[in-house]
Amino acid sequence: MGDADDHQETRQQLSTEDLKVFTYDELKCVFSYKTRLGDWSFGKVYKGWVDEETYSPTEQGTGLAVFVKTFQHHHSEYIKKSKLHLVLKKLSHPNLVKLIGYCFEGDLLFLVDEFYYGNFEDCLLYGAISRLPLDTKVKMALGIARAIVFLHQTHHTTSVCSCAEQSFSFERCNILLDEVHANLL
Repeated sequence: MGDADDHQETRQQLSTEDLKVFTYDELKCVFSYKTRLGDWSFGKVYKGWVDEETYSPTEQGTGLAVFVKTFQHHHSEYIKKSKLHLVLKKLSHPNLVKLIGYCFEGDLLFLVDEFYYGNFEDCLLYGAISRLPLDTKVKMALGIARAIVFLHQTHHTTSVCSCAEQSFSFERCNILLDEVHANLL
């Protein structure tokens, strides 16, 4: 399948999901290049803000904090990654990050996810985990395990696992922590 076919197929799949469809102009209001958090394997990550009920853009610092992830859409790896997000959107579990919406702009795909405190790797690097009580560490390990077990037990297992094998790994940098150190994949 060619790049144009992949682009159209992904757009059709996204449009059938219960997701907020952002325009590029809306996304420019959600985040700015000053709120860049860094790079990830598929593009750049920014912090932004949306209204908690409508997911409409709000002023920076007000409303629900979100991650805005950019993808270079014309690469097949990014298509595979975006399809994993689509599969995960259909899954609901307390230990999975919630996909809020998306935007296509030319060859770029933007995904908007709920924002979480930081990733597991940051906590390891700065020694934060070693200072946590044992019951919190156990809670973190159980959260990771519950998410992985859920993904393997669900009827979506084939789709999730095939996408995961090709484009997503359960590495510690893909484990996020919320404000109470609950783990999310």
